[in-house]
Amino acid sequence: MSILSELKVVSDLSSVGFNTNTLFDLATGKYLQGYDGEWYLNGGLSTHINMFVGMSSQFKSTLANSLAMRCAGIYSDTNYIIKDSEQALSKDKTRAVKMAEEFYTKELESNVIWLDSVHYNLNNTDAFIRDCCNKRMEHKKSLTVDTPFVDGMTGERTKVWSPLFVLIDSLSMLKADIEEEMLDATASKGLGDSKLNTLNMIDGGKKTIFTAAMRRRCQQYGIVFIATGHYDTQIQMDPYSVVPKDTLFTKGGYKVKGCGSDIKFLASIYARCQATLLQDSAKLALYSDNTTLAKDIYEISLLIERCKTANAGEVTPFVVSQGVGLLNVVTNYHYLRLNDYFGLEGNKQKQQCALYPELTISRNTVRELADATPQLRRALELTAQYCYIRTNWNTKDIPYDFTMTPTALFDKLNSDKNKTLISDILNTRGFWTYKKHAIPYMSLFKVLELAGAKLG
Repeated sequence: MSILSELKVVSDLSSVGFNTNTLFDLATGKYLQGYDGEWYLNGGLSTHINMFVGMSSQFKSTLANSLAMRCAGIYSDTNYIIKDSEQALSKDKTRAVKMAEEFYTKELESNVIWLDSVHYNLNNTDAFIRDCCNKRMEHKKSLTVDTPFVDGMTGERTKVWSPLFVLIDSLSMLKADIEEEMLDATASKGLGDSKLNTLNMIDGGKKTIFTAAMRRRCQQYGIVFIATGHYDTQIQMDPYSVVPKDTLFTKGGYKVKGCGSDIKFLASIYARCQATLLQDSAKLALYSDNTTLAKDIYEISLLIERCKTANAGEVTPFVVSQGVGLLNVVTNYHYLRLNDYFGLEGNKQKQQCALYPELTISRNTVRELADATPQLRRALELTAQYCYIRTNWNTKDIPYDFTMTPTALFDKLNSDKNKTLISDILNTRGFWTYKKHAIPYMSLFKVLELAGAKLG
Protein backbone atom coordinates (compact mmCIF):
# COMPACT_ATOMS: atom_id res chain seq x y z
CA MET A 1 0.00 0.00 0.00
CA SER A 2 1.30 3.45 -0.89
CA ILE A 3 2.09 5.82 1.97
CA LEU A 4 -0.15 8.36 0.19
CA SER A 5 -3.17 6.03 -0.06
CA GLU A 6 -4.83 7.55 3.02
CA LEU A 7 -4.76 11.06 1.55
CA LYS A 8 -8.02 12.40 0.19
CA VAL A 9 -7.70 13.62 -3.39
CA VAL A 10 -10.26 16.09 -4.69
CA SER A 11 -11.29 15.33 -8.28
CA ASP A 12 -13.52 17.24 -10.64
CA LEU A 13 -15.44 16.43 -13.79
CA SER A 14 -13.37 15.50 -16.81
CA SER A 15 -12.92 17.59 -19.94
CA VAL A 16 -13.78 16.51 -23.47
CA GLY A 17 -14.02 18.17 -26.86
CA PHE A 18 -17.50 19.25 -27.92
CA ASN A 19 -17.93 18.65 -31.64
CA THR A 20 -18.57 21.40 -34.18
CA ASN A 21 -19.09 18.79 -36.93
CA THR A 22 -16.39 20.44 -39.05
CA LEU A 23 -12.77 19.74 -39.96
CA PHE A 24 -11.87 21.75 -36.86
CA ASP A 25 -12.75 18.67 -34.77
CA LEU A 26 -10.17 16.61 -36.65
CA ALA A 27 -7.55 19.36 -36.36
CA THR A 28 -7.94 19.51 -32.57
CA GLY A 29 -8.79 15.96 -31.50
CA LYS A 30 -8.66 12.23 -32.09
CA TYR A 31 -10.98 9.23 -32.23
CA LEU A 32 -11.45 7.26 -29.01
CA GLN A 33 -13.32 4.01 -28.53
CA GLY A 34 -16.36 4.57 -26.34
CA TYR A 35 -18.31 2.60 -23.77
CA ASP A 36 -20.32 0.80 -26.49
CA GLY A 37 -17.34 -0.12 -28.69
CA GLU A 38 -18.11 2.63 -31.20
CA TRP A 39 -15.51 5.29 -32.01
CA TYR A 40 -16.14 8.94 -31.11
CA LEU A 41 -14.21 12.03 -32.14
CA ASN A 42 -12.90 13.78 -29.04
CA GLY A 43 -12.20 17.12 -30.68
CA GLY A 44 -13.66 20.56 -31.21
CA LEU A 45 -14.20 23.23 -28.55
CA SER A 46 -13.30 22.13 -25.03
CA THR A 47 -13.83 23.49 -21.54
CA HIS A 48 -10.63 25.49 -21.77
CA ILE A 49 -9.60 28.75 -23.43
CA ASN A 50 -10.04 28.52 -27.21
CA MET A 51 -8.25 31.52 -28.76
CA PHE A 52 -8.59 32.77 -32.34
CA VAL A 53 -6.22 35.55 -33.39
CA GLY A 54 -5.48 37.41 -36.59
CA MET A 55 -4.83 40.79 -38.11
CA SER A 56 -7.74 43.05 -39.06
CA SER A 57 -10.31 41.67 -41.54
CA GLN A 58 -9.08 38.08 -41.35
CA PHE A 59 -12.53 36.72 -40.35
CA LYS A 60 -11.43 35.52 -36.91
CA SER A 61 -14.73 36.71 -35.40
CA THR A 62 -16.75 35.03 -38.14
CA LEU A 63 -14.96 31.71 -37.79
CA ALA A 64 -14.93 31.72 -33.98
CA ASN A 65 -18.65 32.50 -33.76
CA SER A 66 -19.55 30.03 -36.52
CA LEU A 67 -17.76 27.17 -34.77
CA ALA A 68 -19.19 28.14 -31.37
CA MET A 69 -22.71 28.58 -32.75
CA ARG A 70 -22.62 25.18 -34.46
CA CYS A 71 -21.42 23.67 -31.19
CA ALA A 72 -24.17 25.42 -29.23
CA GLY A 73 -26.68 24.13 -31.80
CA ILE A 74 -25.55 20.53 -31.31
CA TYR A 75 -25.53 20.77 -27.49
CA SER A 76 -28.64 22.92 -27.41
CA ASP A 77 -29.76 22.51 -23.79
CA THR A 78 -27.50 25.30 -22.58
CA ASN A 79 -26.76 28.99 -23.08
CA TYR A 80 -24.31 30.86 -25.27
CA ILE A 81 -23.09 34.19 -23.85
CA ILE A 82 -21.70 36.68 -26.36
CA LYS A 83 -19.80 39.77 -25.26
CA ASP A 84 -19.35 41.76 -28.48
CA SER A 85 -16.94 44.54 -27.55
CA GLU A 86 -16.54 45.62 -31.19
CA GLN A 87 -20.27 45.64 -32.08
CA ALA A 88 -19.63 43.38 -35.06
CA LEU A 89 -21.82 40.35 -34.40
CA SER A 90 -24.52 42.19 -32.44
CA LYS A 91 -25.41 44.49 -35.35
CA ASP A 92 -27.37 41.61 -36.85
CA LYS A 93 -28.06 39.08 -34.12
CA THR A 94 -30.19 36.79 -36.28
CA ARG A 95 -27.36 36.55 -38.82
CA ALA A 96 -24.92 35.70 -36.02
CA VAL A 97 -27.12 32.88 -34.71
CA LYS A 98 -27.80 31.52 -38.20
CA MET A 99 -24.07 30.88 -38.50
CA ALA A 100 -25.02 27.57 -36.86
CA GLU A 101 -26.13 26.57 -40.40
CA GLU A 102 -28.08 23.27 -40.29
CA PHE A 103 -28.14 23.40 -36.47
CA TYR A 104 -30.00 26.72 -36.35
CA THR A 105 -33.32 26.71 -34.50
CA LYS A 106 -35.49 29.31 -32.83
CA GLU A 107 -34.60 27.61 -29.54
CA LEU A 108 -30.94 28.31 -30.18
CA GLU A 109 -31.73 31.96 -30.86
CA SER A 110 -33.51 32.23 -27.50
CA ASN A 111 -30.59 30.56 -25.71
CA VAL A 112 -28.11 33.26 -26.74
CA ILE A 113 -27.41 35.95 -24.13
CA TRP A 114 -25.99 39.21 -25.51
CA LEU A 115 -23.97 41.41 -23.15
CA ASP A 116 -24.29 45.11 -23.94
CA SER A 117 -21.12 46.60 -25.41
CA VAL A 118 -21.28 49.73 -23.22
CA HIS A 119 -22.30 48.48 -19.77
CA TYR A 120 -20.33 45.24 -19.77
CA ASN A 121 -16.72 46.30 -19.55
CA LEU A 122 -14.10 43.83 -18.32
CA ASN A 123 -15.16 44.23 -14.68
CA ASN A 124 -18.89 43.78 -15.27
CA THR A 125 -18.33 40.92 -17.71
CA ASP A 126 -16.19 39.15 -15.11
CA ALA A 127 -18.88 39.70 -12.46
CA PHE A 128 -21.59 38.32 -14.76
CA ILE A 129 -19.55 35.21 -15.50
CA ARG A 130 -18.91 34.72 -11.77
CA ASP A 131 -22.67 34.89 -11.18
CA CYS A 132 -23.17 32.28 -13.91
CA CYS A 133 -20.60 30.02 -12.24
CA ASN A 134 -22.35 30.29 -8.88
CA LYS A 135 -25.70 29.52 -10.46
CA ARG A 136 -24.28 26.50 -12.27
CA MET A 137 -22.76 25.17 -9.07
CA GLU A 138 -26.20 25.31 -7.44
CA HIS A 139 -27.47 23.02 -10.22
CA LYS A 140 -24.37 20.89 -10.69
CA LYS A 141 -26.21 17.58 -10.32
CA SER A 142 -28.69 18.33 -13.10
CA LEU A 143 -25.96 19.79 -15.30
CA THR A 144 -23.75 16.68 -15.04
CA VAL A 145 -24.07 14.46 -18.11
CA ASP A 146 -22.67 11.17 -19.38
CA THR A 147 -20.46 11.16 -22.47
CA PRO A 148 -19.73 8.15 -24.67
CA PHE A 149 -16.06 8.30 -23.64
CA VAL A 150 -14.58 5.98 -21.02
CA ASP A 151 -12.59 7.13 -18.00
CA GLY A 152 -9.33 5.19 -18.21
CA MET A 153 -8.90 5.21 -14.43
CA THR A 154 -12.34 3.91 -13.44
CA GLY A 155 -13.58 2.16 -16.58
CA GLU A 156 -16.84 4.10 -16.24
CA ARG A 157 -18.38 6.53 -18.70
CA THR A 158 -16.80 9.96 -18.48
CA LYS A 159 -19.03 12.54 -16.81
CA VAL A 160 -18.79 16.21 -17.74
CA TRP A 161 -20.62 19.45 -17.23
CA SER A 162 -23.26 20.32 -19.80
CA PRO A 163 -21.27 23.12 -21.49
CA LEU A 164 -21.81 26.85 -21.14
CA PHE A 165 -20.44 28.70 -24.17
CA VAL A 166 -18.87 32.14 -23.67
CA LEU A 167 -17.50 34.22 -26.57
CA ILE A 168 -15.61 37.49 -26.11
CA ASP A 169 -15.12 39.27 -29.41
CA SER A 170 -12.66 40.74 -29.06
CA LEU A 171 -10.66 40.32 -25.89
CA SER A 172 -8.23 42.93 -27.23
CA MET A 173 -10.94 45.60 -27.21
CA LEU A 174 -12.59 44.64 -23.91
CA LYS A 175 -11.48 47.40 -21.55
CA ALA A 176 -11.49 47.59 -17.76
CA ASP A 177 -13.31 50.41 -15.96
CA ILE A 178 -9.92 51.75 -14.85
CA GLU A 179 -9.73 53.42 -18.27
CA GLU A 180 -12.70 55.71 -17.59
CA GLU A 181 -11.58 56.27 -14.00
CA MET A 182 -8.12 57.43 -15.09
CA LEU A 183 -9.55 59.67 -17.78
CA ASP A 184 -11.90 61.26 -15.24
CA ALA A 185 -9.05 61.70 -12.76
CA THR A 186 -6.90 63.48 -15.34
CA ALA A 187 -9.70 65.58 -16.84
CA SER A 188 -7.90 68.84 -16.12
CA LYS A 189 -4.88 67.89 -18.20
CA GLY A 190 -6.72 65.69 -20.72
CA LEU A 191 -4.98 63.08 -22.79
CA GLY A 192 -1.64 64.77 -22.28
CA ASP A 193 -1.44 63.75 -18.61
CA SER A 194 1.63 61.55 -18.09
CA LYS A 195 -0.34 59.30 -15.71
CA LEU A 196 -2.12 57.85 -18.74
CA ASN A 197 1.15 56.37 -19.98
CA THR A 198 0.61 53.36 -17.71
CA LEU A 199 -2.99 52.79 -18.82
CA ASN A 200 -2.22 49.94 -21.22
CA MET A 201 0.04 48.31 -18.66
CA ILE A 202 -2.74 48.34 -16.05
CA ASP A 203 -5.29 47.06 -18.60
CA GLY A 204 -2.94 44.23 -19.57
CA GLY A 205 -2.45 43.27 -15.93
CA LYS A 206 -6.20 43.02 -15.37
CA LYS A 207 -6.57 40.91 -18.53
CA THR A 208 -3.90 38.53 -17.25
CA ILE A 209 -5.79 38.09 -13.96
CA PHE A 210 -9.09 37.64 -15.84
CA THR A 211 -7.78 35.02 -18.28
CA ALA A 212 -6.08 33.07 -15.49
CA ALA A 213 -9.38 33.05 -13.61
CA MET A 214 -11.24 31.95 -16.74
CA ARG A 215 -8.82 29.09 -17.27
CA ARG A 216 -9.73 27.77 -13.83
CA ARG A 217 -13.45 28.44 -14.22
CA CYS A 218 -13.60 26.60 -17.52
CA GLN A 219 -12.68 23.31 -15.91
CA GLN A 220 -14.38 23.99 -12.59
CA TYR A 221 -17.75 25.02 -14.02
CA GLY A 222 -17.82 23.54 -17.54
CA ILE A 223 -17.32 26.76 -19.50
CA VAL A 224 -16.25 26.60 -23.15
CA PHE A 225 -14.46 29.95 -23.41
CA ILE A 226 -13.84 31.32 -26.89
CA ALA A 227 -12.07 34.62 -27.49
CA THR A 228 -10.63 36.56 -30.39
CA GLY A 229 -7.57 38.77 -30.31
CA HIS A 230 -5.81 41.25 -32.56
CA TYR A 231 -2.51 39.95 -33.98
CA ASP A 232 0.02 42.56 -35.07
CA THR A 233 3.69 43.51 -35.16
CA GLN A 234 5.59 44.10 -31.93
CA ILE A 235 7.11 47.50 -31.28
CA GLN A 236 10.89 47.16 -31.14
CA MET A 237 12.85 49.86 -29.32
CA ASP A 238 16.13 48.35 -30.55
CA PRO A 239 15.92 47.68 -34.33
CA TYR A 240 18.85 45.26 -34.11
CA SER A 241 17.42 43.04 -31.37
CA VAL A 242 16.06 39.62 -32.21
CA VAL A 243 12.82 38.75 -30.44
CA PRO A 244 12.43 34.98 -29.89
CA LYS A 245 9.25 33.32 -31.10
CA ASP A 246 6.66 32.30 -28.50
CA THR A 247 6.17 28.96 -30.25
CA LEU A 248 7.65 27.10 -33.21
CA PHE A 249 4.83 28.35 -35.42
CA THR A 250 4.57 31.97 -34.32
CA LYS A 251 5.09 34.59 -37.01
CA GLY A 252 8.36 36.39 -36.28
CA GLY A 253 7.97 39.87 -34.83
CA TYR A 254 4.22 39.47 -34.21
CA LYS A 255 2.12 38.96 -31.09
CA VAL A 256 -1.48 39.17 -29.94
CA LYS A 257 -2.32 42.58 -28.48
CA GLY A 258 -4.37 43.56 -25.42
CA CYS A 259 -5.15 40.06 -24.18
CA GLY A 260 -2.84 39.77 -21.19
CA SER A 261 0.70 38.46 -21.14
CA ASP A 262 -0.21 34.82 -20.40
CA ILE A 263 -2.95 34.23 -22.97
CA LYS A 264 -0.91 31.99 -25.26
CA PHE A 265 0.32 29.95 -22.30
CA LEU A 266 -3.18 29.63 -20.83
CA ALA A 267 -4.99 28.76 -24.06
CA SER A 268 -5.61 25.11 -24.83
CA ILE A 269 -6.16 25.97 -28.50
CA TYR A 270 -4.42 29.01 -29.97
CA ALA A 271 -5.17 29.43 -33.67
CA ARG A 272 -4.22 32.13 -36.17
CA CYS A 273 -6.48 33.14 -39.08
CA GLN A 274 -5.32 34.39 -42.47
CA ALA A 275 -7.88 35.09 -45.20
CA THR A 276 -7.63 34.95 -49.00
CA LEU A 277 -10.30 36.09 -51.46
CA LEU A 278 -11.70 33.23 -53.57
CA GLN A 279 -12.58 34.27 -57.12
CA ASP A 280 -12.59 32.59 -60.52
CA SER A 281 -10.87 33.80 -63.69
CA ALA A 282 -13.79 36.16 -64.38
CA LYS A 283 -13.35 37.81 -60.95
CA LEU A 284 -16.60 36.27 -59.70
CA ALA A 285 -16.97 34.53 -56.37
CA LEU A 286 -16.11 30.87 -56.19
CA TYR A 287 -18.93 28.75 -54.77
CA SER A 288 -21.61 31.23 -55.77
CA ASP A 289 -25.29 30.58 -55.09
CA ASN A 290 -26.35 32.95 -57.93
CA THR A 291 -26.82 35.86 -55.51
CA THR A 292 -23.27 35.92 -54.14
CA LEU A 293 -21.31 39.14 -54.48
CA ALA A 294 -17.92 39.02 -56.18
CA LYS A 295 -15.99 39.62 -52.96
CA ASP A 296 -18.10 37.55 -50.59
CA ILE A 297 -16.26 34.20 -50.45
CA TYR A 298 -12.92 33.77 -48.67
CA GLU A 299 -10.64 30.96 -47.61
CA ILE A 300 -9.38 31.14 -44.04
CA SER A 301 -6.14 29.28 -43.46
CA LEU A 302 -6.35 28.33 -39.79
CA LEU A 303 -2.92 27.64 -38.33
CA ILE A 304 -2.98 25.86 -34.97
CA GLU A 305 0.00 27.57 -33.29
CA ARG A 306 -0.53 25.85 -29.96
CA CYS A 307 -2.74 22.87 -29.15
CA LYS A 308 -2.91 20.76 -26.00
CA THR A 309 -5.26 18.19 -27.56
CA ALA A 310 -3.59 17.41 -30.92
CA ASN A 311 -0.57 18.26 -33.06
CA ALA A 312 0.26 21.94 -33.45
CA GLY A 313 1.42 23.38 -36.77
CA GLU A 314 -1.38 22.03 -38.95
CA VAL A 315 -3.08 24.44 -41.36
CA THR A 316 -6.74 23.74 -42.18
CA PRO A 317 -8.65 25.70 -44.86
CA PHE A 318 -12.18 26.92 -44.11
CA VAL A 319 -14.48 28.66 -46.57
CA VAL A 320 -16.49 31.59 -45.22
CA SER A 321 -18.97 34.08 -46.61
CA GLN A 322 -19.02 37.71 -45.51
CA GLY A 323 -22.79 37.49 -45.58
CA VAL A 324 -23.55 34.22 -43.77
CA GLY A 325 -20.39 33.00 -42.05
CA LEU A 326 -18.77 29.57 -42.29
CA LEU A 327 -19.88 27.43 -45.25
CA ASN A 328 -19.22 23.96 -43.89
CA VAL A 329 -20.41 21.96 -46.91
CA VAL A 330 -18.31 24.16 -49.18
CA THR A 331 -15.34 23.77 -46.81
CA ASN A 332 -15.51 19.98 -47.16
CA TYR A 333 -15.90 20.22 -50.94
CA HIS A 334 -13.11 22.82 -51.19
CA TYR A 335 -10.80 20.59 -49.17
CA LEU A 336 -11.38 17.70 -51.58
CA ARG A 337 -10.70 19.97 -54.57
CA LEU A 338 -7.45 21.20 -52.99
CA ASN A 339 -6.37 17.57 -52.58
CA ASP A 340 -6.52 16.75 -56.28
CA TYR A 341 -10.31 16.27 -56.28
CA PHE A 342 -10.02 13.42 -53.80
CA GLY A 343 -13.16 11.26 -53.86
CA LEU A 344 -14.71 13.36 -56.64
CA GLU A 345 -15.23 11.62 -59.98
CA GLY A 346 -15.60 13.54 -63.24
CA ASN A 347 -13.70 16.62 -64.40
CA LYS A 348 -12.74 19.96 -62.84
CA GLN A 349 -16.06 21.52 -63.80
CA LYS A 350 -18.55 18.83 -62.74
CA GLN A 351 -18.14 15.86 -60.42
CA GLN A 352 -19.93 13.15 -58.50
CA CYS A 353 -18.94 12.36 -54.91
CA ALA A 354 -17.78 8.71 -54.84
CA LEU A 355 -19.96 7.99 -51.81
CA TYR A 356 -23.04 9.56 -53.43
CA PRO A 357 -22.76 9.42 -57.23
CA GLU A 358 -26.49 10.04 -57.80
CA LEU A 359 -25.98 13.82 -58.03
CA THR A 360 -23.63 15.81 -60.24
CA ILE A 361 -22.19 18.82 -58.44
CA SER A 362 -20.07 21.82 -59.30
CA ARG A 363 -18.60 24.68 -57.32
CA ASN A 364 -21.65 26.84 -58.07
CA THR A 365 -24.31 24.20 -57.32
CA VAL A 366 -22.88 22.36 -54.33
CA ARG A 367 -24.41 24.73 -51.78
CA GLU A 368 -27.94 24.45 -53.13
CA LEU A 369 -27.79 20.70 -53.73
CA ALA A 370 -26.33 19.92 -50.30
CA ASP A 371 -28.94 22.08 -48.55
CA ALA A 372 -31.67 20.09 -50.28
CA THR A 373 -29.99 16.69 -49.92
CA PRO A 374 -28.64 15.74 -46.48
CA GLN A 375 -27.19 12.53 -47.96
CA LEU A 376 -24.89 14.57 -50.20
CA ARG A 377 -23.83 16.71 -47.26
CA ARG A 378 -23.01 13.57 -45.25
CA ALA A 379 -21.14 12.00 -48.18
CA LEU A 380 -18.93 15.08 -48.60
CA GLU A 381 -18.36 15.18 -44.83
CA LEU A 382 -17.24 11.54 -44.65
CA THR A 383 -15.03 11.88 -47.72
CA ALA A 384 -13.38 15.06 -46.39
CA GLN A 385 -12.77 13.38 -43.01
CA TYR A 386 -11.23 10.37 -44.74
CA CYS A 387 -8.99 12.64 -46.82
CA TYR A 388 -8.03 14.77 -43.79
CA ILE A 389 -6.96 11.78 -41.70
CA ARG A 390 -4.97 10.29 -44.59
CA THR A 391 -3.23 13.62 -45.15
CA ASN A 392 -2.62 14.88 -41.61
CA TRP A 393 -2.79 12.06 -39.09
CA ASN A 394 -0.29 9.33 -38.27
CA THR A 395 -2.42 6.30 -39.18
CA LYS A 396 0.14 3.76 -37.99
CA ASP A 397 -1.71 3.06 -34.73
CA ILE A 398 -5.23 3.33 -36.18
CA PRO A 399 -6.75 -0.15 -36.63
CA TYR A 400 -8.30 0.71 -40.01
CA ASP A 401 -7.02 0.80 -43.57
CA PHE A 402 -6.75 4.34 -44.93
CA THR A 403 -5.10 3.34 -48.21
CA MET A 404 -8.37 2.42 -49.94
CA THR A 405 -9.69 4.90 -52.50
CA PRO A 406 -13.16 6.38 -51.92
CA THR A 407 -14.37 4.66 -55.11
CA ALA A 408 -13.19 1.27 -53.86
CA LEU A 409 -14.78 2.03 -50.50
CA PHE A 410 -18.10 2.83 -52.18
CA ASP A 411 -17.96 -0.33 -54.31
CA LYS A 412 -17.52 -2.48 -51.21
CA LEU A 413 -20.31 -0.73 -49.37
CA ASN A 414 -22.60 -0.96 -52.42
CA SER A 415 -21.95 -4.61 -53.31
CA ASP A 416 -24.79 -7.01 -54.06
CA LYS A 417 -24.94 -8.23 -50.46
CA ASN A 418 -25.10 -4.66 -49.11
CA LYS A 419 -27.94 -3.20 -51.15
CA THR A 420 -29.10 -0.65 -48.57
CA LEU A 421 -25.88 -0.17 -46.60
CA ILE A 422 -24.66 2.99 -48.33
CA SER A 423 -28.11 4.54 -47.92
CA ASP A 424 -28.13 3.64 -44.22
CA ILE A 425 -24.70 5.22 -43.76
CA LEU A 426 -25.64 8.49 -45.43
CA ASN A 427 -28.64 8.88 -43.13
CA THR A 428 -26.50 9.03 -39.99
CA ARG A 429 -24.73 11.80 -38.08
CA GLY A 430 -21.02 12.09 -37.29
CA PHE A 431 -21.02 14.11 -34.04
CA TRP A 432 -21.45 12.77 -30.52
CA THR A 433 -23.95 14.16 -28.07
CA TYR A 434 -25.22 13.27 -24.62
CA LYS A 435 -28.75 14.12 -25.72
CA LYS A 436 -31.21 11.83 -27.47
CA HIS A 437 -31.10 12.43 -31.21
CA ALA A 438 -33.47 11.41 -33.98
CA ILE A 439 -30.61 10.67 -36.38
CA PRO A 440 -28.48 7.59 -35.50
CA TYR A 441 -24.75 7.99 -34.92
CA MET A 442 -22.05 6.39 -37.06
CA SER A 443 -18.35 7.21 -37.08
CA LEU A 444 -16.04 7.16 -40.07
CA PHE A 445 -14.26 4.22 -38.43
CA LYS A 446 -17.53 2.26 -38.35
CA VAL A 447 -17.99 2.97 -42.05
CA LEU A 448 -14.53 1.52 -42.72
CA GLU A 449 -15.36 -1.51 -40.60
CA LEU A 450 -18.53 -2.12 -42.60
CA ALA A 451 -16.44 -1.95 -45.76
CA GLY A 452 -14.11 -4.61 -44.41
CA ALA A 453 -11.22 -2.17 -43.89
CA LYS A 454 -10.54 -3.10 -40.26
CA LEU A 455 -6.96 -4.28 -39.76
CA GLY A 456 -5.93 -7.32 -37.74
